[in-house]
Amino acid sequence: QLKKNDLLHINASGMTGEGLTVSTPFKPLITDVHIGDHLLLDDGLLEIKVVEKKADEIITKVLVGGTLTSNKGINLPNTKLNVPALTDKDKSDLDFAIHHDIDYVALSFVREPDDLHEIINIIESHDKFIPVISKIEKPEAVKNITKILELSWGIMVARGDLGVELPVEDVPLIQKSIVQKCNKLGKPVIIATQMLDSMIRNPRPTRAEASDVANAVLDGADAVMLSGETAAGKYPLESVQTMDKIIKRTENRFFANRELKKKRMKDYPIDTIAQGVSYSAVNIANNLKAKLIAVITHTGKTARQIARYKSFLPILAITDDPKVPSKMALAWGVTCILIKKIERTEESLQAIENLIENSQFLEEDDLVVITAGMPTLERNSTNMIKVHQIKKGHSKII
Repeated sequence: QLKKNDLLHINASGMTGEGLTVSTPFKPLITDVHIGDHLLLDDGLLEIKVVEKKADEIITKVLVGGTLTSNKGINLPNTKLNVPALTDKDKSDLDFAIHHDIDYVALSFVREPDDLHEIINIIESHDKFIPVISKIEKPEAVKNITKILELSWGIMVARGDLGVELPVEDVPLIQKSIVQKCNKLGKPVIIATQMLDSMIRNPRPTRAEASDVANAVLDGADAVMLSGETAAGKYPLESVQTMDKIIKRTENRFFANRELKKKRMKDYPIDTIAQGVSYSAVNIANNLKAKLIAVITHTGKTARQIARYKSFLPILAITDDPKVPSKMALAWGVTCILIKKIERTEESLQAIENLIENSQFLEEDDLVVITAGMPTLERNSTNMIKVHQIKKGHSKII
């Protein structure tokens, strides 16, 4: 229990703390901080100030007290630490991920593009592709967000550390800005931390938390994330069920709005053929009131471009790459079907139309918008749109 004006000793011995002496395995904390630096503990709930520095420890004065337990985070909002984005432990974990075909890798405390170059180069050196998600939780990352976005497969807005490193009143606008940038580029964005925090202790969320989840959906987030609620809370199942209900209610009421659909269609740039085809496919589907957009894809990229419009139409991604379905899990509204092979012929398109015909949730005369690369179905060549009308037993192309 720390009280105001207590002197807290911090060393890097790794030994169990006792009384007003604690340890950290993070040795740069001892070497890189300066007298006068402020440190925040446990997501900013406690605050201390460095008053003395020795070779093997720092002595701090408690400014905001409270209970300090093991394994709590330390934030240094105004201190530049001489540590690489990837520590030796990170590299060991990354090696494990690469050799076990992990679906995603999230890089914590990204500060600048070079941090991403390092992890991407390591993955590519093993002749692998693992999507890298950048966790935005440092002021430098917010400043460099445009370049970080270019290199990232997706983004996680990690509001816990972000709200400690930056003024808490800045976090909502930063969140909205990052979501908008991700949507424009068709890159998945996850909102994380304290979304239903009170459900760690209580069976129901606060009204503010329910609004927080709903607003993330309305902003255009592809995913929302629970952490402490399911990792250490008393009501993990109820937390998931509650979040699911909030998401579904928000999407059903809001994204069915035709005016909103039109606005979203105007918001995003069209700089590539794939983006142009994606825009046209969604526009046609909305105007014809199609029931489904089907995407024949090798990589899933076009499906992600279509998903950025949040059109509330189901998107069916049909691929022959077994790694794509798991990578599509974070793309908004996308369901993936794995087939044996996408042939380089018209027969392949006909086979996929037959697959759609046999779908159980489509009815007679329903319309499906199909996109693909023609005539050879080559990679990165999405350039075709067809409107397919369901006729059980035979197909009809409009």
